[in-house]
Amino acid sequence: MLLLAAAALGNACAAQLLLLLQRDAAAARGGAAAVAPLHLAAEEGHTAIMRAILSAMPTAMDLRSGTDSSALHHAAMTAQPAAVRLLLKVAPAAVAQPSLVGVLLLHMAAVAKVDGAEDEEAVGETIRLLLEAAPETALAGDQDGELALHWAALSGSEAAVRALLKGAPAAALEANCSGMLPVHKAAAGGTPAALRLLLDAQPDSITATDGDEGQQPIHWAAKHGNTAAVATLLAARPGIASAGDTDGGTAAHYAASSDAKLPVLQLLLAAAPNGSCALVRDADGHLPAHVAAEMNCPAALRCLFASAPSGPQALATDNDDAVPLHLAAEHGSVAAAEVLLDVAPEACHMRNSAGMAPSPLLPGMARRPWSACCWPLHPRQHL
Repeated sequence: MLLLAAAALGNACAAQLLLLLQRDAAAARGGAAAVAPLHLAAEEGHTAIMRAILSAMPTAMDLRSGTDSSALHHAAMTAQPAAVRLLLKVAPAAVAQPSLVGVLLLHMAAVAKVDGAEDEEAVGETIRLLLEAAPETALAGDQDGELALHWAALSGSEAAVRALLKGAPAAALEANCSGMLPVHKAAAGGTPAALRLLLDAQPDSITATDGDEGQQPIHWAAKHGNTAAVATLLAARPGIASAGDTDGGTAAHYAASSDAKLPVLQLLLAAAPNGSCALVRDADGHLPAHVAAEMNCPAALRCLFASAPSGPQALATDNDDAVPLHLAAEHGSVAAAEVLLDVAPEACHMRNSAGMAPSPLLPGMARRPWSACCWPLHPRQHL
């Protein structure tokens, strides 16, 4: 246990003394992760201690932690290029060995935590070393078919994305098992810097679609409320604001599903001429206003109505002849119903394909003339 502490703290003198007294101390394990001294030294980049351990016990290189990770994995996940260089010199073949969960060294380096320019440089150097030792790993996927570039794109590491693109530009066009390119990952949860690097490498990827759902990066950015990514994508190509997925859904449909995504919706409406994306229907005939009504998003509705003519939205019928108020009533969306009634009170009288008008059963709406205009109006309802 003393050697574990010395390895973690970087006390080379203490580590050397302990190894002289007890060589098999290099095989000691500690913590829930069952790490060995070499793992801890590698994580911190204490190369002097690493050399001492490997000199006393060369087989320490083969020790695995509780997650079946080698010392090289631990060095990669913390972006310690000096430690990676030393370990690759000792065991070059280890660069292609996955951990227990099928994660390669390159994947771990791609999501190494960075704090400042020095760490960014360390990430880039670590990735360069790993690619130099095993170039083929740049196009190797994990259990979900994701490359290290997918991981880097989602984490938003500019240094990792840059290094991986430099080492293997073709990785930008590799899809995971769900059909997502790295640019989709960057749009969903990455940073503008990482997203711009991917778009610069493959400009046409801005309209690339994923698997069966046919979603472009703008859809993923809107779905996840990534306002900065939406702004980056729209700055590159404003016309994508009205692009539809396989079901005809636009980014505005996704943004209208939550008032928390209001900044995204505002960007999309501003990018589309006269807020035209508010008037695009999906395969069910739904406008974004239908989505906002169903999900009880009054702020989204007000935003939509302020950007494009409100009447055509509030009175628009879907494939079942339902106006947004029908969906608000069906899902108990009281706040959304209030907004809709203020804009188009005549929606109370509109019948869907089943002959039904919006339900009077919304709680808290007693001041509205439900009894006069909103009871079910199917002709056989009251026979």
